[in-house]
Amino acid sequence: MEILLGHVDNKIINRLYSCSDVYIMSSLYEGLPLTLLEALSSGLPCIVPNIKSVKSIINKSKSGIVVNYNNISETESKIKKFLDSDFLKLKKSSRKFAEKNLDWSIISKKYKNLFFKIYND
Repeated sequence: MEILLGHVDNKIINRLYSCSDVYIMSSLYEGLPLTLLEALSSGLPCIVPNIKSVKSIINKSKSGIVVNYNNISETESKIKKFLDSDFLKLKKSSRKFAEKNLDWSIISKKYKNLFFKIYND
């Protein structure tokens, strides 16, 4: 069963992720959405559209599937198969990816190195 909540206060977002089974992105156009990164950090398996930046994250994290919302029958088939898959493995992949790539201490070091490289060039 799906529940559409509309705007959700940041104070409770972690609780909502923790009681969710899967993250589904329905957008057809995105950059790199924070909600996807939050879902990965929460250990959620993900169903995302075929958008380059989003697809790249899912492929690297091995935490979900990429679907083509323009092909309904293919999307339906992929989602049904996905829902029958090993969610524990996907949850572990999501969380492991987040721990290795999305922690602020890691990201800040990457920015620092980039800034020093630009400054020294």
